[in-house]
Amino acid sequence: MRRLSKQEISTLPLFEGLPTDATYIVSDIHKAKLAIEHISEYAVLGFDTESKPCFSKGEISTGPHLIQVSTLEKVFLFPAEVTEAVNLLLPILENVQIKKVGFGLKADSVLLSRKFGIDLAGIIDLANSIQRRLKLENSIGARNSVAMILRKKLSKIVQMSNWSARPLNPKQIQYASNDAYSALVTYMRFMDLRCDDIRTRIVKR
Repeated sequence: MRRLSKQEISTLPLFEGLPTDATYIVSDIHKAKLAIEHISEYAVLGFDTESKPCFSKGEISTGPHLIQVSTLEKVFLFPAEVTEAVNLLLPILENVQIKKVGFGLKADSVLLSRKFGIDLAGIIDLANSIQRRLKLENSIGARNSVAMILRKKLSKIVQMSNWSARPLNPKQIQYASNDAYSALVTYMRFMDLRCDDIRTRIVKR
């Protein structure tokens, strides 16, 4: 397996992620409790954060402004200003037994620690894992990882948008959802895992 060129990636089908109605904005404590109840069914989660970009020299990020957590069925978007919801999420983020998989998570860890005092644990940085296992010479990001492992094109069109603005627009919501969900399904394909392999228990529906 080799790294794909930009031209090759452009020819791949778009990564579409979960349906729109499977993404939830956790805007209050009640929604947070429901989110945590569902998230707790999983031992492996897709994870990411979004921050308003810094364009000026010396500007310090005030992010993260959004925290994304994905299961195979749903994605939850936690706005950073809803602190009671973030506080409920904290035990999961700091639990080393629950794997949080994503791309470039070192920067996310720094921002979470600085803003919330969160010690992000149990993280698996897919960019590093894929680079090491495939013995790639250069580092690899989310877009190329998804292209190589899933043979899909991950859109980055709104990556540099204002993530502190509220409400989030539909394109931002879809992008944020796809970033977290794509990390989870890429990890499962890369590690050859089944759905039951990433659950804390088999839940009866």
